[in-house]
Amino acid sequence: MPADVAVAGDRRCANRGPSYPLLGNVCHACSTSTDYQQEQEQEQEQEQASSSKIRNAPSRARPAGNDDDDGPEIHRLLDLYQRGELHPVDAKLGPLPPHAGRVMRAIYGDIELRFGLRLAVGDDRPLPYATSVAVEAGHARAQSSASKALNALQRHGAIVHVGQLRPRWPRHDGTKLYAPPTGSEDDVA
Repeated sequence: MPADVAVAGDRRCANRGPSYPLLGNVCHACSTSTDYQQEQEQEQEQEQASSSKIRNAPSRARPAGNDDDDGPEIHRLLDLYQRGELHPVDAKLGPLPPHAGRVMRAIYGDIELRFGLRLAVGDDRPLPYATSVAVEAGHARAQSSASKALNALQRHGAIVHVGQLRPRWPRHDGTKLYAPPTGSEDDVA
């Protein structure tokens, strides 16, 4: 065992040995030495610096493994919206099905908001929208119900499935990409 490590129940100074009274892991003589105090101050500064990095870190982490996923971008836009610094434009989704329940209406509203925020900053690419997003947002209790709602929105022309992102894991599907329908009611008239 290294000499600088104090063991629980071991009543000796980590630096000087057993005949010195302890103050923590070291004796009074060691704890009052300039070198020991400087080491302790450096350790505290490092701990404070690392804890401030954690506190100042972005509120949402970048999704791992999928470079095509623009999750962090949409999260930034949603944060700006929540602070009142960005307002969505009309996304011109298709009509909501008349039989739409709570889950379908909530997912429709979320997709409409996300499209609108992206359009507000000039981004008209298809929107990645995973069933897990709907669950995490509280729109659906399970991914299966979110999937059913998304499929119903597609069937009724509210949104169009236009592709998917590269999957993160083998033998899995990538996040689906959605777009507003091209033949909206305004275009038909």
